[in-house]
Amino acid sequence: MEYWWLPDGTRIVYAQDRGGNENWVLYGVDVATGTQITYTDTEKVTVRVIGASPKVPGSILIGLNNRVPQFHDVYRLDLATGKPTLVGLTFTTARLPAASISSGRRTSSR
Repeated sequence: MEYWWLPDGTRIVYAQDRGGNENWVLYGVDVATGTQITYTDTEKVTVRVIGASPKVPGSILIGLNNRVPQFHDVYRLDLATGKPTLVGLTFTTARLPAASISSGRRTSSR
């Protein structure tokens, strides 16, 4: 499991696969209420957290491989509604770098 604090400190998001199938699902937990939400839960689709910014509160950037399994297209995920909006298509098999969003800055693990 991987998890990240959002820049405003109100929510934790985490990615977890189910039963070792490598299809990562994104969840969020409201820190004040403990309410959990499932943001992505599509069969055979993997999510990657790309980053977040305090300048764009209420949303994060994620990668989803729902168009072509080898490519993680970039989406802006609205955390209130759970609705992803396509930001850009990816045409490379290069892995998106892991992100740290606790400070609102994206940092690569590579």
